[in-house]
Amino acid sequence: MSLLKEIQANAAVAWSPVKRRAELLALGSKGDGGVGFENNGGEFKLVSMDLSDPSRGMVTLGSIKTASRFTSLAWRDVPRHHDTCPYGIIAGGMADGSVSLWNPALLLDRDPGTDAPASCEIGRITRHKGAVNALQFNPHEDSAHLLASGGSDGEVYIMSLEKLASPGVFTPGGPTTPQAQANEITSVAWNTQVNYILATGSQNGTVVVWDLKQKKPWCELRDPARGAATAIAWNPNEGLQIATASGDDQHPSVKLWDLRNSTSTPLAEFHDHTAGVLSMSWCPNDPGLILSCGKDNRTLLWDLFSRKTVVEFPSDAPNAPPMGSDQFFGGGLAGQRRWNVQWSPQVPAVASTCTLDGKVQIWGLSGGGNPACRPPKWMRRPVGASFGFGGKLVTIANPQEPAAPNGDHRRLIHMQRVISDTGLVVEAEALDRSLETKDFKGHCEQKIASAATAEERSVWSFMKILFEKDARQHLLLHLGLDAEKINELNAKFNPEAAAAQKAAAAQAAVDSAAQAPGPQVDPVTGALLSDRIDSAEDVFSSGFHPNG
Repeated sequence: MSLLKEIQANAAVAWSPVKRRAELLALGSKGDGGVGFENNGGEFKLVSMDLSDPSRGMVTLGSIKTASRFTSLAWRDVPRHHDTCPYGIIAGGMADGSVSLWNPALLLDRDPGTDAPASCEIGRITRHKGAVNALQFNPHEDSAHLLASGGSDGEVYIMSLEKLASPGVFTPGGPTTPQAQANEITSVAWNTQVNYILATGSQNGTVVVWDLKQKKPWCELRDPARGAATAIAWNPNEGLQIATASGDDQHPSVKLWDLRNSTSTPLAEFHDHTAGVLSMSWCPNDPGLILSCGKDNRTLLWDLFSRKTVVEFPSDAPNAPPMGSDQFFGGGLAGQRRWNVQWSPQVPAVASTCTLDGKVQIWGLSGGGNPACRPPKWMRRPVGASFGFGGKLVTIANPQEPAAPNGDHRRLIHMQRVISDTGLVVEAEALDRSLETKDFKGHCEQKIASAATAEERSVWSFMKILFEKDARQHLLLHLGLDAEKINELNAKFNPEAAAAQKAAAAQAAVDSAAQAPGPQVDPVTGALLSDRIDSAEDVFSSGFHPNG
């Protein structure tokens, strides 16, 4: 585990969902930076991390001041708005209860050297009567325009951004159903497999799974300790498995539920945190990994297959006292605790954390950790093959379907016999013998004799000429460029030069057995192709013109 990048910002974070700009992060300021009780609003910022740069700094691409502070942030690529929002839409949950919509393209696509626009806000929805604690876009392509929000007023809203100028807003229980949750909403999460299932967590520890088609709760998950449900996350590959995190300091835990089996008893519980869990993120690139951070100053990576903590993030202050301890008041080390963790949706092995002392950090999982733990999915070889004796082929393929609850996979090895093409083998052996004996001309003669078409015979006849002793002369004859005929044509225009050339040509007898009819050429072209420059000059000097 290594720290890759870092920027000073007390902000909510959202990763870019756009694959071609996976290095981008959106930051929404949670602290106004004012003195005392002054309220100077917040700041919206886009930053870029260059992982090829060894320095830890991040580049700010643009920033805009806002009237209110951010309390949550979400970023989604919305296909139906690609024309106007090619980098997706960013939604910011604000402390004043509004949800602001931002178009990052207005910051990213401006001309170099120009100032950032005064605002890239493209919409605002005001329904909550308190701070918007949680935001999440629907992960399904056909429902990417749906945005869920949960507020401190206990309300949950679904916002349809199909029309950005006039977004639609509705509640999961329908307009006539009273809200069942009077407690503050702390988290929301869309199901990863079914686009109309939404989970919401509240301050009293209740997690409600809503069926938006039926407009009613599908089930409820309750915490006996009634600790706040600080985070919830669905299994990326399994729509009936959900993880919940408890912020109760007396009973901190991360619970894994399988809704097919029970909604009252979790499938597994993880208790390595010694104080309340503040944030949790299920890895989108490996469903066997979950990140969590808590008030105990620990950020842990869980392996669901072994049900153990496999990696703990290093801390700038490893000896920082836990929240609530006698040393907490006045201890500067307490501010270095992390309150948020998120996996990058596009870059494997990379995650972000936010600290209470105002730092956003980017961590990489490669190059460290526990060597005995299971390698992550993105490092696993997807397929493999090897040939054996007797024409046998062995292939392997790692399954893409979700693992069983106990972590077992059926790993199959396929063995098959490769049937050879007899005709191809004979041809290959004949070519091998010819290459070994260097009898290239004989091989071409065999191919001419066995040619099935005139075109194939012509090709191999041409190849045979290339291996003749006097290949140049044979090639000229094959193309119809006979030196004697060329001299006869030249003699018509320059009798004196023709007599001299005739004497020289008599000494260069050519085997005419390989002569073949070819295209008609004029005297100049024939002389040049036969390397008779003098003859070509004589023809030109006699006043010959190729076109008559």
